[in-house]
Amino acid sequence: MGDFYQVIKTIKGRPYRYKQRTFRAGGKVCTESHYLGPASDAEATRIRAEMALRKGGPSRPAVRRAIARLADPAAAGTRWKKPWDNSSPRRQKVYRIEAFQRVITTCRAVINEADAAYYDWRNDRLGLPPQARFHRIDGGDADREFYHVVLHELAHWTGHHTRLNRTVPRSSMTDYETIYAQEEMIAEATAVIIAEQLGFASQTNGLHEHYFQHYLGEMPDRAAALAKTEREAHRAACYIMGQVNTTLASHDTVSP
Repeated sequence: MGDFYQVIKTIKGRPYRYKQRTFRAGGKVCTESHYLGPASDAEATRIRAEMALRKGGPSRPAVRRAIARLADPAAAGTRWKKPWDNSSPRRQKVYRIEAFQRVITTCRAVINEADAAYYDWRNDRLGLPPQARFHRIDGGDADREFYHVVLHELAHWTGHHTRLNRTVPRSSMTDYETIYAQEEMIAEATAVIIAEQLGFASQTNGLHEHYFQHYLGEMPDRAAALAKTEREAHRAACYIMGQVNTTLASHDTVSP
């Protein structure tokens, strides 16, 4: 039989914890649920994140809503700036958020320490500044800014030819700027979508919207660019979340 896992059920606006498992009986898949008690806001956020990981990916309407907000000029606020500082070793601790850490671990991407965040398409590796370099920026704490950057680079990682096989922006291409801008829109949207799926909405003052709209402004056909972003960000988010879902399923099997 499957192992028990925790879920949150909202009753009259209040979150409550239950333990639940799924098993097969008489050819049917059944669910067994037991009440554990009321949940604090922090517990509810953590457990909902685990619930989201089990689903394997966001719905298309959720993706559409996220991209509509990213593209809304009224939502754009602070101009984008690096959430890491290479000028001095700022010791602002990045606290571990288990849901995000599960995503990073199960994707098994190769991550190297670097002075800036990037994805190396040729060598299929991510570069990330040390966690100590990340800092609070425009309302967003160092934790979420660090994990947002990781998700953004993982979104690029999904485009590799061994995964979702998106067009790699190469400087020798005549339409390099357009392809590069499109890829940045996909990566930023994917990071926002996954964070929201896990229950961690952005705290920044329009920082990610500003970043997204900068590249949207470089696209010759706004509608086509947004449509492609929606399609490819959905695929990327489902791919990343699906890695976690597959790992969970391997530990939570249903008996025949």
